[in-house]
Amino acid sequence: MKKIILFIKVIQFLFWFAMREEKRKLAEKLEKSGEHDKAMAIVHDMAKQWGQYVISLTGKDTVVNVHNSEKVPRNRAVVFYANHQSYFDVIAMLGYFDMPVAFISKIEIRKIPFIGKWMELLGCVFLVRKNPKQSIAAMAKAVENVKKGYSMGIFPEGTRSKTCKLAEFKPGSFKLAFRAEAPIVPVSFSGTRALLEKDGVKSGTVDITFHDPIETKNLSKEEQQLIPEKVRQIVLSALPAECQD
Repeated sequence: MKKIILFIKVIQFLFWFAMREEKRKLAEKLEKSGEHDKAMAIVHDMAKQWGQYVISLTGKDTVVNVHNSEKVPRNRAVVFYANHQSYFDVIAMLGYFDMPVAFISKIEIRKIPFIGKWMELLGCVFLVRKNPKQSIAAMAKAVENVKKGYSMGIFPEGTRSKTCKLAEFKPGSFKLAFRAEAPIVPVSFSGTRALLEKDGVKSGTVDITFHDPIETKNLSKEEQQLIPEKVRQIVLSALPAECQD
């Protein structure tokens, strides 16, 4: 029964996108005509609505608490570095961040009906994981997008954690912020893992905590090497006791 309910919910959120195709076409037209800000306003509004809608599908008792959002710079693009507990981390970013957030995503996501085209408008970059040459090109595209003003979300653990414990933050994931000279904003997710069961979803409480931005411009090589663990410790600081090292 839970699998049937989950299947119905998947159909529901795809249908949500299908009913908003006219909005997507308008955003695409505005982007092509050079009206980037107007296009992004539509895209962000739709992404926020969709993210909150999908979270609502987990049940009426789900609560999302956002802490310290005032810490996020509003006058330039940033790179968010967050722990990764669940597929709902991405959905929560879209639904509860006050600015549009793009991602580096595997190429297969681009093929999902309706979603792929919205992701392109959002500034997402698609990665072929087993193609080193394409990976380099994807990173260069991501850097270019951040410099253009697209904020990006990164999960530096590299994969979802099977527990709430933090894995090592991969140093290579920080190259994006360093090369774009964009501020790093650490983000702590708590509770998203509990929303997703093996064969369904359930209600829960999610906490999203933003931390003070870290400037990356003019950092020495030695200072850059310290950043991954520094950001990890900051993210860890807002997680529950059972998630601590």
